[in-house]
Parts: sequence; C-alpha cells; structure tokens
Amino acid sequence: MTGKFDRIVSADSHVNEPVDLWVKAMGDTYGDSTPRLVEEYRGEKGRFFFTGLRVMSLAADEKEITDMGLDVAVGYEPGPRLQFQRRAGVDCELIYPTFGLHQLVGPDRPAMRVACAIYNDWAAEFCSHDRERLIPIATVPSDDPKWAVAEMTRCREIGHIGAMISLQAPKGRPLYRDRMYDPIWAAAQDLGMPITLHLATGRRKTSIQAAVDGDFEGLGGVYLATRTEIMDVLADEFIWGGIFDRYPELQIVCSEFEISWIPFFIAKMDEMQFAMGHRFELPKLERPARDYVLERCWHVLINDRYAAETINIVGPERVLWGSDFPHVRSIGLNAERYVDTLLEGIGDGEKRDIVGRNCESLLAVVN
Repeated sequence: MTGKFDRIVSADSHVNEPVDLWVKAMGDTYGDSTPRLVEEYRGEKGRFFFTGLRVMSLAADEKEITDMGLDVAVGYEPGPRLQFQRRAGVDCELIYPTFGLHQLVGPDRPAMRVACAIYNDWAAEFCSHDRERLIPIATVPSDDPKWAVAEMTRCREIGHIGAMISLQAPKGRPLYRDRMYDPIWAAAQDLGMPITLHLATGRRKTSIQAAVDGDFEGLGGVYLATRTEIMDVLADEFIWGGIFDRYPELQIVCSEFEISWIPFFIAKMDEMQFAMGHRFELPKLERPARDYVLERCWHVLINDRYAAETINIVGPERVLWGSDFPHVRSIGLNAERYVDTLLEGIGDGEKRDIVGRNCESLLAVVN
C-alpha cells in the first residue's frame, strides 16, 4: 500500500453469513434450534434472523451496507469483499461472523456446536479465495471442552488462526477459572491460537436484541453493560482465577471493547493488589495484575474517541485496530483517512504499529 501507512490490517472485520447456510446443512434435525430466516417476530412482519439465541433485524444489517453505496453481497461473497478491500485501501482482514457471534451461547448446546462447525467450514472456504487478505477466526463453544479442543485442532488445520469463545461460560456451566476448561487453554497455547473474547457474546442481553424487542427502557444501561463486562471476566477469571499464570503463552484478544477502559482497569487492579490486599484473601499472582492486561492481551479498538489519550498512557504495543466492517461503526470507503483521523494525537510510527504492524506481529506468532 502507498501513503502514510505501510499496510492497513483490520483485526476485527465481519461477514454477514448467507441466511440459508444452516438450514441447508442442518435440515430438520434440530428443529426450531436451527439458525434461520424468519418473516415475523412478535407480530411484526419483516426479515429477521434467528441466531439460535437472539433475533436480529436482517433489514438493519443490510441497510448498514447499502448506506455505504455497496451491494449486500460484500458481506458473504469473497469477490465483492476483495473489491471493497482494494477500494477502501484495506490490505487484510481478520474475519469474524455476525450471526455466529450469538451461537456461542445458544441454549441448545448440541445444535450450536453443529452450527458453529458449519460456520467454520464456510468461513475457511470464504477466506480461501485470498489467504493473504482474508484470515478466518473459528467460533468454538466452550461448554464441552473435549469437543472444543477437537474443533480448534480441526480448524487450525483448515486455516483458522484463532478461536473465538463466548465472553463468559454458558449459563449452567462453571466460570472459566474452573479447571474443567484447562484443556481449552492448553490447546490454544499448544496450537498457537489466540483466544478471542468478543463483544456481544456474553450472558447479558445485547442492546441490538433489546431494540428488536422494543425494550427501550434501560437500553442505555444494557448498551454500557455489554461493553464493560470484559473487565469482570479478565479480573475474576483470567487474572485472579489463575488462567494466565497456568498458561504463560496463552494470548487473549479483547475485541470491540475499545481501549479507553484500560487505564481505569489497571489502576483498580493496582489498588486491589497493592493497596487493598490486606483486606482481601487474594490468590498470589506471579506478576503485577496490570502486566497481564498490557502484555498478555491484545486490545482491538474500532472508533474510540479517546484512543490517542489512552495510547499515551498505556502504550501502543498491544493495541490493534479493527474496521468492524460491514457493521454500523465501520470505516466507510477510505481506511487511511479514517484511521489517521481516529488516531490524531499520536506519532506516525505508533499509528503504523496499531493499524498494521501489531496485527502482523500477532500473526507472525501464530504462524
């Protein structure tokens, strides 16, 4: 790429999966648990998609694409997607699902495992059209660790470079700090697959679902809660729960939570560990708690307006940029101008790290 940046790599982009993907592959075996298109929801006619847990407005997803002057096929056909990349000036994207985000915590666990495996096969084929530009991340339900390890191993063999699990363990299962999940962390470490914790994959109802339901009372709290629950998970499970200490090579990608929460979080980790430790019976950590956040996690920002201020506090070394394309917060059609403006206030070298070099460093570790 020419211009200010050597390369622009999106560490968080999405596909909009074909609406008939799961019906074709799953048939009638799983009945109403099958992810599928529905034409009515709560008495309202329209085009909705049942993900296996939540219902999303398909029309709203498609409008986000057409409002940019693009064809909806850019979400599910590799040819139009690659054309978009070249037009927007994006050199590479790490690919996550849209509907598949919600399958990680669907109530019918056997059906959701099948649905995720179907998506993983489809995503691998989608990305095979240009492995330099399209890089898939597998969706892996965590409720059955033995199955999860087998699926991670299979997905690594077909081209996936990381695995996305639900932000929290599914309802009815122990928290991630429980040793039952250790095979997942061990496999991730051994396979060189970073584990992604992605926005909207937790137990909380998402703001998108609340809007579809017409549940606007308390929507602000719902919107904020889904963006801050990453702090609970990191603190209680990965840090104080001992996962990082037990698996010193494990890499975690915190995707779409932005980054301006990090200074507050590490300050409170310092306070808890060093100033308040005499009041708590905390597990002994091998390192200061803040180190796990700043050295073992990668943090993906999308459009954080306080990105520059945060980077000046915590440094750029573990910060990645993601376009979130084709979702509503995405870049439009000029990636270089977008990220240059977004990161105004930090040096050009740091900008180049965040929009390209850091992600390529992560990929180099994986490969």
